[in-house]
Amino acid sequence: MLVLALRPDCGKIDDVIAQVGARVTQFAARVAEQRAEVERMTGEPDVRRYVTLASKVRKNEITLTPEQLPMFQKMALGVGPQLKAIGKISLDIKAAETEQQAGQALIDKLVQQRSDSAQVSSVRIGTLRGDTQVRTLPFSPDGSSAYDLAPRDIKARLRTAAVSSVLFTGSSGTFDWTSEAGCG
Repeated sequence: MLVLALRPDCGKIDDVIAQVGARVTQFAARVAEQRAEVERMTGEPDVRRYVTLASKVRKNEITLTPEQLPMFQKMALGVGPQLKAIGKISLDIKAAETEQQAGQALIDKLVQQRSDSAQVSSVRIGTLRGDTQVRTLPFSPDGSSAYDLAPRDIKARLRTAAVSSVLFTGSSGTFDWTSEAGCG
């Protein structure tokens, strides 16, 4: 007799979690690098002076005289390329942060799906008579069902030794087994 205990196989979920986690880490590293680049660029004396002066002009904390206006515009032309680069990097940072947040949301969803699949399987056989094998049979907790398979595919799946691990083999006695919670 062959007894099969169903056990969720979360290998695919774990692989996706690892891949998305690596991608989220890459985005976090890219954001850190880009923030450091922005800090370096805004730390340059000319850029820092212009940004400080421009923010005060915008807030109407100071008013430029007609003689100062051409010098301010000349200063703006001098730091224009750095300001454009800072703006581009800032947009890249926002995009990378958005991707990082989306990846983290996907990881959270997959972890929740994995924990929802955390089931405990148990097999208890009071009396064994004749050759008996008890095996675990992994199944995909992603919602696909073995009922949808053709009968010959189901038979082939049940008969293959490669898809299950042996828990017990014997011809007499009793057997009691309980899995740990979680995916196998």
